[in-house]
Amino acid sequence: MTTAHRAQADGQTERQNRTLEDSLRCSISYHGNDWNEHLPMVEYAHATLVSSSSKLSPFFVYTGRHPKNPLGRAESDQPVARSRVEYASRFVQHRQEVIERARKDLLDAQEAQKKFYDRCRAANPFKVGDLALLSTQDLNISHATAETTLRSRKLIPRFIGPYPILDLHGNVALLDLPANLKHISPRFNIDKLKVYNSNLIASSVV
Repeated sequence: MTTAHRAQADGQTERQNRTLEDSLRCSISYHGNDWNEHLPMVEYAHATLVSSSSKLSPFFVYTGRHPKNPLGRAESDQPVARSRVEYASRFVQHRQEVIERARKDLLDAQEAQKKFYDRCRAANPFKVGDLALLSTQDLNISHATAETTLRSRKLIPRFIGPYPILDLHGNVALLDLPANLKHISPRFNIDKLKVYNSNLIASSVV
């Protein structure tokens, strides 16, 4: 399940949806009323697109074979079995090999992506008891302007606070919010927080 206001937690789905949308957008006419006519080809292109992680197409992983080319009959890369029993045996063995290959490639890709993410991500700068400023980017305007007289989103501060950190669980911080913000969840990813420096920030709203 995707975390609220945390799109990168489900980035794979977001990228997949965007890819399909872009494919249809490039295929439809100017008026956009013939999109359904292009669905079969977009679906075929998506199903046969080789993943950079698994090195296999979704269709091949699911069925254990390459699909027939809609513009011409594709030659099978599998030898013809001499009996149904032999065919079934080869099919099961081939499917197991495909799944194991895909699993290994995906695990290797995940490990590489984790190393890249860990290398790029800065260490958690917060600890329990610290004061932190809260980003207003994903807050309702009434919440974001709770400590001000502003009513325009264009003019609201980028951060409000500071608020004490009561607890830390991984990259999620529990904030001690004031009474006028008690009706919203006090747990935020540290991406939404900013270190409060009293020497640089004089007011309680930034």
